[in-house]
Amino acid sequence: MTGGKRVLDALERIEIRYGKVFDFLQSMYRLTNEERLTKRFSELSPGYAPVGKIDEWVKSSRANQRTGIILSIDF
Repeated sequence: MTGGKRVLDALERIEIRYGKVFDFLQSMYRLTNEERLTKRFSELSPGYAPVGKIDEWVKSSRANQRTGIILSIDF
C-alpha cells in the first residue's frame, strides 16, 4: 500500500456531520478564542485581520454575552 493510498483510505472514513449543536460549539469556540485565533492567523498570514460578517458577529455577540459565560467556556 502506497502513502497516497493510505491517505485516500483514511479520508474515506471521515464523516462530516452538521447540526445546531456543532454550530453552537464552533460559535462558542470562536467567541472564547478570538484573540488567540486572530494572533495565530496573523502569524501565518502577515497583515491578517478578521473582516466582514465574522468580525461583526464576534463584536455584536461579545457585546451581548454575559462575561461569565465566555469565561466559563474556556476550551
